[in-house]
Amino acid sequence: DGKLTPIGRFLCGGCLTERSAGTRGHLYYEVDGSDTSGPLRIVLAGCVDEHADLEAVRARIGDAGVTLDLAGIDAMNSAGISRWISFLERLTRTPGRRVTLTRCSFDGFVMHAAMIANMGAGAAVESILAPYACECDEELRLVTGWTELDEERMCPECEHVFELDVSSDLFVPIFGPRSSVAQR
Repeated sequence: DGKLTPIGRFLCGGCLTERSAGTRGHLYYEVDGSDTSGPLRIVLAGCVDEHADLEAVRARIGDAGVTLDLAGIDAMNSAGISRWISFLERLTRTPGRRVTLTRCSFDGFVMHAAMIANMGAGAAVESILAPYACECDEELRLVTGWTELDEERMCPECEHVFELDVSSDLFVPIFGPRSSVAQR
């Protein structure tokens, strides 16, 4: 498809906002057709709220396996979380279908998944965008899986080591205990 397609609306401060790339507002999706050898890859961006039509995404997926890239998810409100869980439950119920979540946004997904037990609804979480900080006040989000979370990463500004900016305990509900991940 090659273009971000709007699939919902976001009411912000009493006015309906339009979304273009890089702004808050709608929920968008893009089908990434660059890798035809693996499962369908869909990139989501924007806000998952009561207006998000996740059924449009589900219809696009059909019965195929899918990887959902969540790096662009800005936020989810309570109505959006309910829609999200229903959406994922319907996807993961299809026998033989593998649903993978990758590059999960910290603010838009990880913070909710740390508190809501069924946020992943049976999908496999491959990676997250974890927050790291340096003593020079440099901050960044790095794509990481559970096993790479503690790897040493150098700050490009001051060459000190970046440190995880939250407790790694936050990620247990998302990835599971470290011992079970190491055995996979």
